[in-house]
Amino acid sequence: MQTILILGGSYGGVSTAHRILKTSGKTADIKIILVTPNTHLYWNLAAVRGVLPGGFPDEKLFQEIAPGFKQYPAAKFELVLGSAESLDPSAKTVIVNGKPISYDICILATGSNAGGLPFKGLTSFEETKKALHDLQNKIKAAESIIICGAGPTGVETSGELGYEYGKTKKITLVSFPPNIYEICLIQSVCRSQVVPQSSRAHLPLFRKSPSILSKN
Repeated sequence: MQTILILGGSYGGVSTAHRILKTSGKTADIKIILVTPNTHLYWNLAAVRGVLPGGFPDEKLFQEIAPGFKQYPAAKFELVLGSAESLDPSAKTVIVNGKPISYDICILATGSNAGGLPFKGLTSFEETKKALHDLQNKIKAAESIIICGAGPTGVETSGELGYEYGKTKKITLVSFPPNIYEICLIQSVCRSQVVPQSSRAHLPLFRKSPSILSKN
């Protein structure tokens, strides 16, 4: 039996495991081992609304990984909760939780790290959920919210915040360089303020901006 080891249990790792099992699992003599520190997949694509208190219930933002693989024979799939500590390509082994796991093929799907919430999960489901709840409470209590970055994520987050709190909180989007479309969108839909990052008059404000959207 050929062992395919997948490191990472988010979109890339989970979808790859399903694709291999669906297309080759019935005919090929293979076993998938999925290694992830999380019991649940964090639907971070919905984080732009998920940061709002009551925007999405936890059961929609967090989906348990294991039940989705019960459709396959138990001998074909194994979920290992943990993180890779070291990898030896020549010996084809990975150390997880202090124990070696041998493989024939290793797929790296560990993703990237953008500083954590709200757009990336933390090291465990429990930690991510708690941090998200803490962030929601901070947003609910805040009188002024600054979003640093006016790309698609920043604009959409500003839109969600502005729709919910545009009449009760000051929502500021820091943009560099300012984009006319983004300015019109935010100001008309969200009643928010767009601050060019390059403006020296606003640099002290930018440096002292709240960290509620990038840290737990």
